[in-house]
Amino acid sequence: THDYSSNNLNASNTSIGAQPQDTQRETVDNAEQIDIEGEEAIRRYKKAVICVDETDYNSIRAKAFQYLGKILTEHFEYKKAIEYYKKARKISPGFEADRLEVEAYEWLGYNHLQVGHYQECIEYYNELVKLASQLSDENRKIHAYLGIGSAFKNTGDLKSSRKYYVEALTVAKQLNDARLEREAHIKLGHVYYECGEFDAALKSYLKAQEISRSEKKVPVRGQSLPGLFYLYGRQGQDRFLHRVISRVLDSRKDVANISIGFMLGNTFQQLKQEEKAIESYQQAINISKELKDKEMQMIAKQRLGTSCLTLASVCSKDRDYETAVRWYKEALDAFGTEPNNCLLREKALTGLGVAWFNLGCTEKAIESIQDAQKCAIKEADTGIYFR
Repeated sequence: THDYSSNNLNASNTSIGAQPQDTQRETVDNAEQIDIEGEEAIRRYKKAVICVDETDYNSIRAKAFQYLGKILTEHFEYKKAIEYYKKARKISPGFEADRLEVEAYEWLGYNHLQVGHYQECIEYYNELVKLASQLSDENRKIHAYLGIGSAFKNTGDLKSSRKYYVEALTVAKQLNDARLEREAHIKLGHVYYECGEFDAALKSYLKAQEISRSEKKVPVRGQSLPGLFYLYGRQGQDRFLHRVISRVLDSRKDVANISIGFMLGNTFQQLKQEEKAIESYQQAINISKELKDKEMQMIAKQRLGTSCLTLASVCSKDRDYETAVRWYKEALDAFGTEPNNCLLREKALTGLGVAWFNLGCTEKAIESIQDAQKCAIKEADTGIYFR
């Protein structure tokens, strides 16, 4: 049988007495020169295909189609590449996948995921799983499972999404791949969070955090970031967050810890554990300071301040006004003088004034209420509201 996975064809003698298929093999071999690039390489491969397409020598035809698929993949023509890989497999169903064929399916799956073509994404990733299994490429299988899980999640099928994230997590653990295991935990956390299973989400996020802390430097791959987009809703809706992610990626820091800090904070808030939420947001602030990212610091401080404000309100309702004052001050410190925080500052100053009044500190109460009124006037004049 012919070795369809080989990258080399033995060119036969084309002198007198050579068989027709020998000439055709030579045509394919000539197209396979490594110093040929771009359009010229594609032209030679197509010429080879035309030369052998009308023959009955399936082994040569399949090999020609396969090589054309390879060169098209190398030039990022993934859809065209897959067309030729399919033709090769139709002629000879038994030939093994090659690395570039797997790469073509992986990129098509990823690209369709990014533009919201989820059904096509799932189909390409499912094919990737089959081909990766032939090559015993467990790493690409994990990426396929994660991609399928994300596609199902974006269509609202959280049950199927969870299933594939668990598959990815299982294989990542078998490979002892810390980065992919962490990513699977984070994505599972997202699903649990959306399902309202906050205890399970917390468990997943904490596991991801544990992995990050145990790895001094876990490489970050662009298409497998934990997803800072998620922090403010659905993927891709916040251009500001797009910009932040791009800049942080360029820094080559381990940004996963920022994401985990935010997600833990969000989950602790849902579980009404505000003090733990504050700790998590503070972690995000500290890392963003290391990255010298003022915009991310601003977001983290706003979230931290919101948790402090919640705690202060709870203390006021419990008539623990001294503790309430402390938390209101913490909130005001976190909010700073950012214009977007005017409404939050107004709420904190109003609450602080009420707390001071209940403690009998009338002058401080009046001062806080007056500051709150100034915030309200400034907000009305500038038209800036909390988002």
